[in-house]
Amino acid sequence: MTRFPHDEFAKGFLESLLSPFGQVQTSFKISSEVREVDIYFQSNDSTRSIPELGLLGQIAQTDFVLEPFRNPPTIFQIRACMGKLFDLHADLIREAKTLSWLGNLRVILEARETQEPEEEELMMQLSPLFLEKLQAAEERGEVKGRQDEGQSLILRLLNRRVGNVPAEVELKVKALSLAQLEELGDALLDFAQFGDLVDWLDTH
Repeated sequence: MTRFPHDEFAKGFLESLLSPFGQVQTSFKISSEVREVDIYFQSNDSTRSIPELGLLGQIAQTDFVLEPFRNPPTIFQIRACMGKLFDLHADLIREAKTLSWLGNLRVILEARETQEPEEEELMMQLSPLFLEKLQAAEERGEVKGRQDEGQSLILRLLNRRVGNVPAEVELKVKALSLAQLEELGDALLDFAQFGDLVDWLDTH
């Protein structure tokens, strides 16, 4: 919570301008020491032009953080802003690494011909955990392209489970929604042959 009326006005004004075009979070908290960025904007559509907002509309074609100042910022304030940006970037990298680690662990366990009971239980836990984190990241808009990562993981698992997936079937998998990918991630654990995948896709 800022102590300066100018900051509150600037954040509220920018939120009202940007909210029709994406998700706006004011006083967005980032890790490390408890710090906030004034504006953390996540674009709904990076291909859309927003000419009515001028320069701000051009900036809003991608995700950004913004710290409005009433007076020219000092070198110390600029460094503080850069520190917040680096912390936020580190948060996103950690999120991506966590998703990648969970995905790779699933692939390693799935590749084993025989699994211990503990490993089978871990596989069952990893499937919803991975996709839950994937969906949460997409809902926050923090990690772009997580849908592609989910598709890549499912396709790798399918290739190990039922053999090489033909290009036309791969396209069908890539067309699935996140919820359908989650269903497929659970279902493929029971697939014994390529026909099982075809049958599943025909009914979804």
